[in-house]
This record gives sequence, C-alpha cells and structure tokens, in this order.
Amino acid sequence: MQHLPLGSRRLAILAGFLFASVLPLTAQNFGQINGLVTDPSGTPIPNAKISVKNLGSDAVREGMTQNNGSFSILSMLPAPYSLTVTANGFQTYVVQEFRLQGGKRVPSRST
Repeated sequence: MQHLPLGSRRLAILAGFLFASVLPLTAQNFGQINGLVTDPSGTPIPNAKISVKNLGSDAVREGMTQNNGSFSILSMLPAPYSLTVTANGFQTYVVQEFRLQGGKRVPSRST
C-alpha cells in the first residue's frame, strides 16, 4: 500500500485490479475502474472524491467512495486515463497515466 504523507494524515489506495475489469457489453468493450481508499492503518475513507480523466478527449468522470472506502467508475471506454483521489485532511493521490484496454485486465496493487 502506498502511503502519501500529509503531516500525520495519509491517504492510500489499495486495489486488487484497480485499473481494469474490462467487461464486454454489446459490440463494444467497456471497462470499469474499481478501488478501495484507506488510511495507512487500513481504515476505509468514505466520501473521498474520485476523478478519472480520459487523456485523449479530456472528458472527466467523477465518483465518491462508499462508507467502506470502495468505489467503481463504470462504462469506461478503452483509452489512456489519469486518476485523482481527494479527501479532506489527506494528501491528494494521483496516478498520472494508465491505459484501460478492451478485453484485458491490468492488475495493480499500490504498496
């Protein structure tokens, strides 16, 4: 789990397959981005803002974490993306670029 310092408060993302459950829907492949936002002790961070930007089109999709810290951004087209997580009292977590590809799963675990 990656720990990002902000004084004594940190934000981390744990993801078994953060960037890529890609599910075929109709004739086009869409993906979804799933993750879990926690503090360094493993306590879930509810209501963290998740922003995912398509780097090709500049389109932004947003979501919030649930009470258990989990989030899902559904129906994502294959493309390069960036991901930003913000939560009050924590340093912003940024993934500068990752590629969501149709028909593939990209495992990622932040440690």
